[in-house]
Amino acid sequence: MAARIEAVVFDFDGVIRAWPRPAVTEIEGNARLPRGSIARIAFGSAVLPDALLGRASRREWHADVARRAEASFGARGREAADRWSRLEGTVDPAMLELVGRVRERLPVALLSNADRGLRDELDATGVARAFDVIVISAEIGIAKPDPRTFLRTAELLGSQPSACLVVDDAQANVDAAVTLGFVGLRYRSSSETQRAMTRLGVLSDAAPIERRRHRPRTPPRDSIESADATPGCEGPSR
Repeated sequence: MAARIEAVVFDFDGVIRAWPRPAVTEIEGNARLPRGSIARIAFGSAVLPDALLGRASRREWHADVARRAEASFGARGREAADRWSRLEGTVDPAMLELVGRVRERLPVALLSNADRGLRDELDATGVARAFDVIVISAEIGIAKPDPRTFLRTAELLGSQPSACLVVDDAQANVDAAVTLGFVGLRYRSSSETQRAMTRLGVLSDAAPIERRRHRPRTPPRDSIESADATPGCEGPSR
């Protein structure tokens, strides 16, 4: 019999926050760049892994993206990269509401591969207040899908992996969590996530449960220490 879920771990970008892809396409079109070129340059940057592990800043990553764009496309490439770096993501109110509903019953954590700037953004927007535990890769020096990120988050929540649900939009991260014994849910949309959580008993109007008490621990910064539900993974692979 599967263990009852006692805590939920949410990814941030791609789950709670969305990025304006049409705006990126417009930037590329205006600069006469091949579609998808900015993403290839940005996520192929050698500085990005360092930023996600806290060894480089977001500014340094963006500067590298601009240099590489200029090397490939000249001045129009740099201008496009500069415009891209000023784009801002949008928090999905439906997902934030869902987090709140889950938190009425269970402790919730945010686990994100992100640079050090994310903490300030979460505080400034008030999103930080929606979670009991926040774990950011740049603050602990490890990033998903490293198993230690999931285990550290479960430890901070005071839960066993088998009693934690991990919601992530990246299949590799879901698979890594499932391998460790977590329940995995591949994010597709807020509505699918809600339906999946209802099937899993995380959101159940018929059987309300008292919110499990816990004392969230603060991870040491700068240190390393949707389809049918299954016990392993929610949703098929793409």
